[in-house]
This record gives sequence, C-alpha cells and structure tokens, in this order.
Amino acid sequence: MTAADAVFLRIETLHEPQHVGSLSLFAGDALRNDTGAIDLDALRAHVSRRLDRVPRLRQRVMEVPFGQGRPVWVDDVGFDIEYHVRLERVHTQTSELKGSVMVDGAQTILELADTIPRLAPMVTRFVSRQIPMNLVVTNVPGPPIPLYLRGAPLVETYPYVEVLDNEGLTIAVVSYADTLFFGITGDRDVMHDIADLATAIAVEFDELAAS
Repeated sequence: MTAADAVFLRIETLHEPQHVGSLSLFAGDALRNDTGAIDLDALRAHVSRRLDRVPRLRQRVMEVPFGQGRPVWVDDVGFDIEYHVRLERVHTQTSELKGSVMVDGAQTILELADTIPRLAPMVTRFVSRQIPMNLVVTNVPGPPIPLYLRGAPLVETYPYVEVLDNEGLTIAVVSYADTLFFGITGDRDVMHDIADLATAIAVEFDELAAS
C-alpha cells in the first residue's frame, strides 16, 4: 500500500469513513434483456471476464502483524461478484493553503510517522485535524473519449470525496469526454444551502462561457 493510501486508512473512523467513489449514469438500453429489465447475469459475467485487467478490484486490505509496517493488499479469497454487482433501489432526495508552511510541516510529520508504523495511526489522525481548513477542492482528469459498458455509453459521472472533521465542504471535479462533472459533499450542519452552491457553480460557468 502506498504512503498516501495508508494516510487515508489511518485517519478513517466510523464517524469519518474515507470513502472515495463516483456515481456513473449509462444509457441503459444495451444492458436490458427482452423483458426490459437489467440483464444482471450478463452484466456480472461481463465484469468477471475483465477483472484480471484490474487485480485491485478483487483484493482487500490486510494489516501487518503487530503494526510493523503499512497495511498490504491481498487477494480476497471470498470475493463474491454477486455482492459487488447487484441492483439497488435509489431513492430521490485552496491553492494558498496547498503551499502553506503549515501544510508542508504536516506532510513532513506524516512522512516521519510512516517510518514508525506502530505510531503512524495516532500521529496521522492527530495531524489531519490540525490543518486550519474548511474547504477542499480536488480534481481528477478523466478519459477524453466516450466509455461503454456492454455497449451502453457512459453519459455522466459524478465524483464523491468525503469531508473530515473541521472541514465543511469538499468539491471534486472529474473530466470526461470534454465535459466537467462536479461532486459536492458538505457537512449538513455547516452547508445547509449546498444545493444553492451547486446551482451557482452552473450559473457562473455559463457566464464564463458567454464572456
């Protein structure tokens, strides 16, 4: 496991799960069977045939005995494709800091902690809560060409990045086929008007494109 991955794992708690993911929308006709339902068996078979191309997708994290090193990735002997590919009903409902001395110092401490595995979890959690920030903006360059799943084109994809304690808002951006998609995650006690922010971002981009 890389040092960066280990940092996220070490600061994870039940209160602060360090999940990073995305919501992807496909034009689903190519995924349906003759009855109009999603052909789940065919979809599982399709994914299974390609798992060897991304081995990490069927691995799990294992701690090193007695905390003598970073956790490692191992093959999940109990991997169940039916659990990972399933149908679920979905209900409708800054650069200045990046270069600051405090952040550079925190990075140095985290790197040092990584050399003392047994102390690393405690030190990492402590340092992650000392950086004075309430906003994180991150971006991931995605593929510039259209992607498909069993012939179904990927239409939209929205990233998700978690928020930490003392942080009110995370804005993640991913590019796909010459389009930017925003994923906005906020602490509801701090960002009760997060929907207004999402609308404002779209409005400002329209004004920027028109200028």
